[in-house]
Formats: sequence, structure tokens, C-alpha cells
Amino acid sequence: MSFFFEKFSVKLSLSAVLGVLATAGFAPYFLWPLTLIAFAGLLWLAADTQRTRGAALLGFVFGLFHFVSGTYWTFISTHYYGNAPWWLAALLTLLLCSWMAVFPTIWLAFCRHFNLAKNSLGWFAVPAGFVLVELLRDILLTGFPWLSLGYIATEIPYLNNIAPLLGVYGLSGALVFSAYVAMRFFAGGKKEKLIGIAAFLITCLTVFLPAPHEWTWDSGRSMSVSVIQGNFDMNEKWEPENRNEALRRYRDMTIAELPSDIVLWPEAAVTYTYEQLAPTYLKDLGRQAKANDSTVIIGIVSQDQEARPFNTLIALGANKGRYEKQHLVPFGEFFPVPDWLRRWMDRLGTPYSDFMRGAPDQTGIAVKGNKLSLSICFESLFPDEFRKNARGKSMLLTVTNDAWFGNSSAPHQHLQISRMRAMENGMWLVRAANTGISAIISPDGDVRAQTPLFEVASLRESVPVNGGSTPYQRWGDWPLWFFSVLATGLTVLCLRRKQIKPV
Repeated sequence: MSFFFEKFSVKLSLSAVLGVLATAGFAPYFLWPLTLIAFAGLLWLAADTQRTRGAALLGFVFGLFHFVSGTYWTFISTHYYGNAPWWLAALLTLLLCSWMAVFPTIWLAFCRHFNLAKNSLGWFAVPAGFVLVELLRDILLTGFPWLSLGYIATEIPYLNNIAPLLGVYGLSGALVFSAYVAMRFFAGGKKEKLIGIAAFLITCLTVFLPAPHEWTWDSGRSMSVSVIQGNFDMNEKWEPENRNEALRRYRDMTIAELPSDIVLWPEAAVTYTYEQLAPTYLKDLGRQAKANDSTVIIGIVSQDQEARPFNTLIALGANKGRYEKQHLVPFGEFFPVPDWLRRWMDRLGTPYSDFMRGAPDQTGIAVKGNKLSLSICFESLFPDEFRKNARGKSMLLTVTNDAWFGNSSAPHQHLQISRMRAMENGMWLVRAANTGISAIISPDGDVRAQTPLFEVASLRESVPVNGGSTPYQRWGDWPLWFFSVLATGLTVLCLRRKQIKPV
């Protein structure tokens, strides 16, 4: 028995190492073969474990170390910029990562319980089970699908052609399938090696899929788009002298870009509310933009008649309109906690506030007859919601304030997420970030222009106007829900009745 625990402790250590290794495939590292090796190694560890609960523990340790190494920056935003005590910030980060680790725990327990490493149904059930837990992570408790496996495919030629068909979670399934093929190829017998080679050749057929841009069409028209990156540190942004400096900087940089069809500011670019600036500052800026036939889209906090705040995009100048953020950040923009916990937070001096959600049927903003798909920060993480908003639009615009995360991997990962949204929808995407990385991204996910981090900068490009839609934009995640639930359900049914023999 002592030998078993000693051996299992080695497996736990290996699963922790593999969890960190899995993070290497994401931005800013882009070492995607290491991520595939990590998942193949995890499946092998689970197959070599005697009990389901042992595999579940391996999955939890893998997930915990993976998400801590990939989303450690939540500590930065909570402690350094949110002013929470270090121990509370560390606890919240650990709780978030533990919650996300539940999903690989369930998946790996499922794989081991039904011995899918040695079963013919494993070729379908292993990737289907992983897709299902990724889909659930997207929706449960408002969702937090950061580090979804499919994002590493932004760097894998031809495999990313799956994006406009099945989206990022379809890519997650394809990547887990590849890891499973590798595991069975190296750990199995001659028959499994032959099946593995055949499965690998099937995966290679993605080279014949159309690229994302081929699903939509270029209208032959374009709009000149300017992106303004004001670069204000979160700790300095609210100081009185910097509040007015932000107004001056954004005004001067905007006027320098006129005439431009669209001038885009980042999320919450200035610290005043729209109502405070509308009568003078914004009225004058809108007048100058209109005189140049330009539309300025500003990220700003607005208030309703009851002084309730909204995270908002507002268009000034040649075109008018507004968009209010719908998918808010839990524990960032709203606190889903009971009153007694709020009183406790008050005693600790921990600041918090609740923003209001925008209506689901907003008119939005159109420029020169071209409807724009708009999203604010956290909303770009949710592919199904994003593609619904993109239907019938001509261009994707997203704004963010990644200054909350300092000089961490978060701005790079968030840019990678935006690249995937462009590929899923086969459309040009324009991104404005307060401290970077602002970018203009092609329908194939290529970054055509970008700003450096932590610099005052601007971009100006002629961006084509798209038409049409991709299959993913039309269908969303419903095919994946159907396949993953069907495949896992049939696996459970068949193997409980012992109708499928090991291969």
C-alpha cells in the first residue's frame, strides 16, 4: 500500500508539471506542441491509474496548475489595482482556478471510469466529453471560458480552418482527439498504431477546408478606421491631474486622426461619466468629427435617470448611437454575493460596485450604412454570444481595458481570443485597448497592425467591409452540444451494458 501511494504521488507531481506545460501553447508563448504533449501525457496517466477517483484527482491537479499558471494575473487585478488585501486576492484567484479545474476533473474521471484509453468508443467519447465540459464552463455561473484549449489553434496552419465551421470548442475537440491519437499510438499495440495513423490522416484533411475568409465575401468597399490607445496606468488614472490629461490626450489624438470614418476609443477611456462631459467636451468633439464626416466611438461610463452605471460605447459626430455592455464580469462589474458578505467587505475596506446590464435588443451603431458588431472586454470571451451579435454586421469592433492585468500574459491571451473571434465569423476585427494591445485583425486571424504595450499610440488602416456569414455564425455551438451530449450519453449507455469490447 505504501508503494501505491508513493507511486501515485509521483503521478500527482507529473500531472502538476503537465498542467503548467499545457499553458505553454497559449499566448505569449505559442508552444502548442507542448500543450498536445501535456494532454496526451495526462490521458496516459489516467489510463495507468487503478481507480476513477485517482484519475479525478489527477485531473484536478492538472487543471489547478494549468489555470493558476495561465490566469495568475487575476491576482494582479484584484490586489494591485483592486486594492484587496493580498491574502484575499490570492484566495479569490485560487478559488477561481479551483472552480475551473473541476471541469478537467470530471472529464478525466469519465475517461477512466469507462476505460476509454482501451475502448473503441474512446475515439469519439474522449473528445466529445472534453467539448462538453468546455461548453459547460462557458455557461455555468455566468461562465469563464479563458484558456479554452482551441485557442492554441490560432498558430496551427490548416487546423484553424475548423474555426468558421465549429468555433473554438470544435477546435478543442480536434486537439484533444489529436492528443488521444498520440497516446494510443505510443501506448498501444500494432492495431492501435494502425488506427492512430488512420486517425492522424483524417485530421490532416483540414488542409482542404476553406480558410475563414473564404466563407464570407469582400463587398469591395472599405472604411478608414483609427484606433486611439491613451495608455493610462490604472493606479494613476484617477488622480486629478491625469483625469484632465486623459481628456486632453484623447481629444488631441482624435483630432489628429480626422478625417477618418471611424475613430475608436478603448473601454472606459476617461474617468468622467458621459453625462458630465456631454454638454461641453463631447459636444465640441462631436461637432469637429461631424465637420469631417467622421464618427468617434468612445468607451465611457454612462448613467440612467436613477444614476445607475452602464459600461457603454457611444458614437458622436457623423453617426449617432450607443451600445451598453450586456455580459458583465462577476466580482468585477457586479458582485453576486449576499448582503452580509457585502457588509464584511465594507469593514475590510474592499471597494466594489454593481454595473447594470444593457438590454439584449439594442439598436447599436452604424457608420455610413454599415452596421457594426460591438463588444466590450469580457464579452469577447463568449463565442456563441459574440457570433449572434455579429450576424448581419459588416465589421467587428471590440474594446477593452487590459491595464487591470499589468505586464502579464493576459493582454496577449486576450488578443489571441480576439483573433479566434475574427476567424469564427470570417470578418475583420478592430480592437482598442487602453494600454494595449490594440490591433486590426484579418478574417484569417492575422494581426495586420498592432500597437506596443504601455505606449501612447494610434493605428490607422483602411479596413474592408464584409458580407455573408460563416457556418459557425449561423449555427453557433448547437451542433457541438448535440454531438457531445449524444456521444457521451451513448458511451455511458453502451458501456454500462457492456456491449462494447476493449480494442
